[in-house]
Amino acid sequence: MKDSHFGMKHHQANATAQITTKPSHPHRRLCIILAIFLFNSHSAKCLSATPNKPSNWSAINEVLPPDYYRQVYNNNNDNDTTSEAQQSIIPWDVGGPQPCIKKEAKTGIFANKSILDCGCGLGENAQFLAGNVGRARSVTGFDISSDAIRRASERMEMMGNDGEGSLSLSQSSNNVSYRVASCTELNESFTTRETFDVAVDSACLHCLSDEDAIAYANSLKDLVTERLFVGCFSTANDGAGWSNPRRLSRKDLERYFVSEYWEILRIEDVWWARPSARGSNQGGFCHGLWMEAVRKKSN
Repeated sequence: MKDSHFGMKHHQANATAQITTKPSHPHRRLCIILAIFLFNSHSAKCLSATPNKPSNWSAINEVLPPDYYRQVYNNNNDNDTTSEAQQSIIPWDVGGPQPCIKKEAKTGIFANKSILDCGCGLGENAQFLAGNVGRARSVTGFDISSDAIRRASERMEMMGNDGEGSLSLSQSSNNVSYRVASCTELNESFTTRETFDVAVDSACLHCLSDEDAIAYANSLKDLVTERLFVGCFSTANDGAGWSNPRRLSRKDLERYFVSEYWEILRIEDVWWARPSARGSNQGGFCHGLWMEAVRKKSN
């Protein structure tokens, strides 16, 4: 029995060896190779994909160089009404303040306040905030473009009061001023003694790269003593048909304006006005975000 049992075990061992050493079928081998390839390919895609971002994310978040914003006002003349001039409109110039700013001004939030208008362009917001609706004590607008500042100053001197909040001539030399400055170099353009009650960023932040946006927000905390308003394009514009400026999310705004220095009161979905000639698939408007935050006193 012992020999018989040993012989049976030996036979089983030989059979196992034959099974494990027997070459696999060519089709079976090909299927295994293909399965391994597909698994690795899928894993690579999962690792490289960014959650919650569309496949064309880089194409719709183009950051234009600072020189673009310096030069964009060069070839535009306020007094030139030819068709060529109308076709070369400034991409964000809607001829007046954004609806969000009009709405806030009617609440009296800017009355008797010193205002910093960030990326003021041709000064539509600054003129409105200093007018008979915004009623700001003073408005300082800055822009990276010297041509924008020159034209804003010229517009201010020609502005009359139309009853809708425009700047009157009697106010123009008293409570509105403009200067050339870059968002990323505010500490060099403003002294440590210069502070403002309220800052308004109307579609300036979203023109910056992520790194520059962080630096810009960090500079604003040193200039603003009370309140901040920011308006930007929203990530809801994924398929709007234009590549810049960037679309920002609520999380982006919360990341830039950190809780150590700011208390964000609200971030609202809004319609953001655009020149009708450069509208999106929503017409002359696109999806935007409007944020209100207050400066924390302890920091």
